[in-house]
Amino acid sequence: MRIDPKYFNKFLLIVAFLCVIAIIYFNFYYQQRQLVRIDERIGDGSVLVETQFRELGGEGEVNLSGLDGEKKMIIFWAPWSDRAVELATLLQEELQDLPVSVISAVVRDTPESVRNLGLLTRNNVWQADGTQVYNDLRIPGIPAIFVFDSDNRMIHYKIGYRESRDYEELISVLNQ
Repeated sequence: MRIDPKYFNKFLLIVAFLCVIAIIYFNFYYQQRQLVRIDERIGDGSVLVETQFRELGGEGEVNLSGLDGEKKMIIFWAPWSDRAVELATLLQEELQDLPVSVISAVVRDTPESVRNLGLLTRNNVWQADGTQVYNDLRIPGIPAIFVFDSDNRMIHYKIGYRESRDYEELISVLNQ
C-alpha cells in the first residue's frame, strides 16, 4: 500500500502525534509504578531503621535506631543533583534549630566533594555513604527524604524535590 504524496506530511504528523501521546502515557504509568514499588520495598520503614550506613571517610557506621532526637531523618542526596543541593542548602540552617537527628546519605560521590560543599554538616547530622542502600532499595529519585519519630516509626517520606511547597511540607512535618 502506498500513500499518496499529497497526504504523506499529514500522515507523518498523525503518527508523530500518536507517538507523543504514547510516550506521555507510558511515562506517567512508569512513574506511578515506581511509587508503588518503592512503597512495597520500604513498607513501614523498618528496613531503613536497622540499615547500617558507612560514615564518609570510613570513620565507622551509623544507623537510625542508634540516634537520639524527637525526629530522625534520612536524606539521600547527591552534590551533582541541583534539586538535592537546593534542598540541602535550605535545610542547612533549619536543622540547627530543630530536635532532629539526620543521616545525610550521599549517593555516588567522594567524601572530599561533599566536604567541599559544606552542606548538611551540623552537629546533629551524620554524613554517610548512601550509594549501596540507595541502589539496593532502588529508590527512584534524588533527593529522597524519610522522616521517623522517636520510636523509629516512619511518619513521612518524599521522593524528589520540585518546589518550595515540598520544602514547606517537610519543615511542617519536622516541626510537629
